[in-house]
Amino acid sequence: MPGISDPWREVLDDPNLSSAFNKLGFPTGSGTNYYVDSASGSSSNDGTSWGRAKATIDQAINLCTASNGDVIHVAEGHTETVTTNAIIVPDVAGVRIVGYGIG
Repeated sequence: MPGISDPWREVLDDPNLSSAFNKLGFPTGSGTNYYVDSASGSSSNDGTSWGRAKATIDQAINLCTASNGDVIHVAEGHTETVTTNAIIVPDVAGVRIVGYGIG
């Protein structure tokens, strides 16, 4: 995640630390955590860590399972071009989308 020091990056990339995240105030779910970063993400990534982030929120939504407690983490500074013909549709029930930083 941009702007996060290396020790924190290791914590955020470790899927086994969900309870620690919750105690620290980082949102996690009982399902899968997915990551989105327009600067370094790619549609070919699996989205399961900042180092393998998806490029768009819609790509991450498409990975989620309904009512599973999945969380999509959106990197600080992430940008997307949204038009009336290509809007972001959260069409999977029970998914939380969390943005970090401002922008």
